[in-house]
Amino acid sequence: QHNDLQERSRLIARGLMFAHTQESRQQIEKLLSDAFDKKLPQAPRLPIYRLEADENLPRLLPVVGRLPLKLNELNQVITLQPSSSFELVKVDSKQTLLAIPGWQVVRKAQDPVAIVCKNTQLPGRLNDKPEDVLLLIDRTQQAWDAQSYFLIEHSGELAIEWFSEAPNLKLLGRLFLVLRPKKILDEAASSDVWQIDE
Repeated sequence: QHNDLQERSRLIARGLMFAHTQESRQQIEKLLSDAFDKKLPQAPRLPIYRLEADENLPRLLPVVGRLPLKLNELNQVITLQPSSSFELVKVDSKQTLLAIPGWQVVRKAQDPVAIVCKNTQLPGRLNDKPEDVLLLIDRTQQAWDAQSYFLIEHSGELAIEWFSEAPNLKLLGRLFLVLRPKKILDEAASSDVWQIDE
């Protein structure tokens, strides 16, 4: 019993030379046909997936911390330099990172950072119950714009403000997105597998 197909075929052909009866020839031919009919196992297909859109590739943002924060805490956060087609990022082990979907508004930011705060710490009227939100700020966008909110230093602490005209203070970055957490209607039901499947 040889597993090597060539060696097996050679031995069967040699056996046919010595087979004198029809029955013995049929037995050898059966061995030969079985050898060629037997399919060798094939390796399974690799589980390959190609990213088709930038939105499928998340973007890592450094997290400054939770408000109230000081200016030096913002300045200590390094700019992430993604490399390769998978946007690999090398960071200091002390840096906290946040993965955000690769939405176009996030991809356009050149030096984005994230800050956690309560929605009640934001300017404007919010009729929602208090909850944590993520402020996404692009530190490269420091030119005043009447349609934007900006990160500033106010009384030694960082704050988000809107200005109707160009202010006489340094703008530290433009707020380009306020991200609210996923809303779960019934947390008890979402943990029950039977409820989710239905």
